[in-house]
Amino acid sequence: MSSIVCNVVDSSGNPVDCNYFGYHYETGNVSETRFTENQQISFDTEDADWDGQGVSVPEGDILLIVAYTDTECSVSKIVSTGSNLYVYDVQVLVPQVPRITIYTDKDIYITGETVEASSSVSDEYLWEYNNTTFYHKDTWYNLNVCSLIGIDKVEYDFGEGFIESNSHIFTTASSYYVIAKVTNKAGLEAEDVKYITVNNSKPSVSIGIENKEYFYLDSVYPIVTIDDPDDIIVRIDYYINNIKVNDLNYSINSLGNIEFKAYVTYDNGFTSSTFTVTSYIEVTNKPPVLTANYEMASNAEVDINISIYDFEGLPDKAVCKVYIKGSSVIEDAIEDIYVKEFSIYESKRLTFVSEGTYVLKLIGYDQQGLGSNEVVLDDIVITKEAVVEMQKVLIPYCANSETIGDIESHDVNAAILDIVQDDVVEMEIVDATDIEVDIDTDKEVSEATADTDDTQ
Repeated sequence: MSSIVCNVVDSSGNPVDCNYFGYHYETGNVSETRFTENQQISFDTEDADWDGQGVSVPEGDILLIVAYTDTECSVSKIVSTGSNLYVYDVQVLVPQVPRITIYTDKDIYITGETVEASSSVSDEYLWEYNNTTFYHKDTWYNLNVCSLIGIDKVEYDFGEGFIESNSHIFTTASSYYVIAKVTNKAGLEAEDVKYITVNNSKPSVSIGIENKEYFYLDSVYPIVTIDDPDDIIVRIDYYINNIKVNDLNYSINSLGNIEFKAYVTYDNGFTSSTFTVTSYIEVTNKPPVLTANYEMASNAEVDINISIYDFEGLPDKAVCKVYIKGSSVIEDAIEDIYVKEFSIYESKRLTFVSEGTYVLKLIGYDQQGLGSNEVVLDDIVITKEAVVEMQKVLIPYCANSETIGDIESHDVNAAILDIVQDDVVEMEIVDATDIEVDIDTDKEVSEATADTDDTQ
């Protein structure tokens, strides 16, 4: 690039003298500031790119030409094409009115809420003159180019005059205009207006329900708490499971979820507004309650009496598990040696043919399978003598019973026998005791038969 020649004119197109300087973006070189001669900008071969080398600026490099007077300015951009001469007209203009756009974070507020305003501003301006684009900019390519251009301040008016703060709290419901004003370095101003609505503060309503584990066949009395400092609630409508009611008090007689709602209507300062408050409870069936006790029918027979109370009226059964007790502690490692289901309100007799100390654990169930409390019947002592006497009674019967199996191939004292309605059922075999009974089956049967005949 050998030289740049520019004729300078004002806003009317009349020649005008001005100060000017150049800037080479790629090298950061800035020329000295000069004053035009005969209203003409001129950079000769020696300082065409302001590096003192007098060589052409590489193609694609950017040069800025800045021109200004006390009241006018402009900056233009040349993208080098490798040409030896650039000739064009430069126009300078007075600063223009800045631009501003106001924003708020929303359009509708409530009393006591902070209104936050913001704005976007610009003092930049561009125009065309004789097929060349010129700019008003305060900074371009990191260079301060036009000192007359730039934003001086931004202010806001929330109805009480312009202030620097961009936030305000309205305490009265109404419609308001929020104004933002920008002033540039030339003292020119611009404004923008935003319309907002401030409603009355929303009242607070909540539904509190007592925390219970079970609600079935119980009554609930939800507590509705209202905070309405401005006294703007018009009415409250109550619903239980979407059925309108006078209040939320409710007697529960079914399982499932129950929904309590309050539809609140209030005056927001302009029109009526509504909101809904909802609370839920889950009604599940309550576990049944089991009571049980036992009596010794004989030294080796135990009568168990059970009763199940179910809140839903659906009792089903009780399950009894028999454990061997060791050294005053139930040995959890020992599996239950016998499990029996009892129907409700049933007396049950267990006959033991093995000595030891036993523990009975019983749990009741309703028809939905929900278990009750556990009842433990502890320290049931069956003596060796009681077992021997019981074996004398059972052996004749067992020897003729298909369900007990071959009496000679079993230790009779190794089974717990459950007698129900004169039936004998062989149960699971457990650890035998140290009792050994020598049985002559034929002899015992005949003696037992003789005893029976004598009795008859």
